[in-house]
Amino acid sequence: MRRVVLGDRDLEKIALLNDISRKMVMGGCTLEYAFKKMKEIKIEKKIFNFISYNSVNIISAIFRNNVRRNI
Repeated sequence: MRRVVLGDRDLEKIALLNDISRKMVMGGCTLEYAFKKMKEIKIEKKIFNFISYNSVNIISAIFRNNVRRNI
């Protein structure tokens, strides 16, 4: 059993990993399939974090410029 790191509380990610675990226990998937899906989950989260981080930076820059114009 693996524990969730205290800094990682992404419930969607945990739910996806639990689904993979349940499939393995019930014999619904192979070990190779499970590793493939876990890698996909890890990559998807990195891409999402990158996009959301950059989106926040762009929006804050636009907001800052608009506030400066109105002062």
